[in-house]
Amino acid sequence: MAPMKKLTNTLLLILVAGFLISCSSTPQHTDSTIEMPGSEDSTVQGTDESDTSEPRMENQAVVNLLEQGQYHARYGEYALAKSKLERALRIEPRNPFIWYALAQVNYAEDHYAEAKNLAHRALSFAGSRQPLKQKIEEFIRSLP
Repeated sequence: MAPMKKLTNTLLLILVAGFLISCSSTPQHTDSTIEMPGSEDSTVQGTDESDTSEPRMENQAVVNLLEQGQYHARYGEYALAKSKLERALRIEPRNPFIWYALAQVNYAEDHYAEAKNLAHRALSFAGSRQPLKQKIEEFIRSLP
């Protein structure tokens, strides 16, 4: 009976250690884009400064929330994605990248009317960012 108890304790220890290790690590992702369903090259990008269509957000909380929203959307966790993006909008309500990301999430959920409204809002805040405006206009045209 003692060998069985020792085996049980060892297995329990391995399971607990594995659980603790998995809880302590955060998901790693190198790509901060969400793909728009139905289009292979239309994405909302992260914060690469090489393109003028990229967000130049100085508020790290907003950057983090946008990335988290995009991460959740990429894995089909739309409620979580919306929650993160809406929180980012409370901080920066005139940020076109957040509005566009939220439009894409609604599109993925087949909420086309809402996606169109959100995309128009993104377009209204896009200002002189031509590449972003073109992406949003293309997105709006692609909506049913």
